[in-house]
Amino acid sequence: MAHEDRRSAQRARAGWPVQLETAQGETVNGRVSDISTSGLRVQVPIELAVGTQVTLRVTLPGPVDRMEVVAVGGRVVRSDTGGIAVDIVSVGGGLPERAMRRVRPRLDSWESRRRSPRVHVPVVVTLGHEGGAQVPAETVDLSAFGARITTGLVLRAGERIDVLLPPDGDTEPLSVRAVVWEVADRGAALVFVNVPAPDFERLTRFVSALLEEP
Repeated sequence: MAHEDRRSAQRARAGWPVQLETAQGETVNGRVSDISTSGLRVQVPIELAVGTQVTLRVTLPGPVDRMEVVAVGGRVVRSDTGGIAVDIVSVGGGLPERAMRRVRPRLDSWESRRRSPRVHVPVVVTLGHEGGAQVPAETVDLSAFGARITTGLVLRAGERIDVLLPPDGDTEPLSVRAVVWEVADRGAALVFVNVPAPDFERLTRFVSALLEEP
């Protein structure tokens, strides 16, 4: 699978414990950030060069008395502040069936998010950061499931923030919780999480209204 194909593959957040082992026998513990049928992105306290061969032992979610661990071989294809991306197709042949059963529902949910209507207009929002800081930002694109924003605030992949959207006819601005999916120069991709049904409906109406504007 080509590198661009891997980058565009369906991905889902996981948060599962993982142990990474290098070919030299060095092992470190960390967490899976996201996962696809072709690879994983992991957060571990180690720097590895692109091309490094690794073995990942991933603890699958489930009851404590029935924990499952699957091992997959892989090759580091990217290493940056967002974590270490490991291609498992070219080395190990993909995820084991036990892991796929856990991952598939998450990928199906990801696909529905990817296909949701997305508006590419600037909307001024306010970011609520840890410590109570309120920082302005502007959307690059926006959907009911997330947004890409530009901001002067330094964000880290995986941290949680509050996004305050304009009232749009309602008496109060809409506040939604978001996870920073990935960061870029003066911007970030956000995924909205744990949005109550009434707020999700309001957010959907807000996006639809923007799409209908000339």
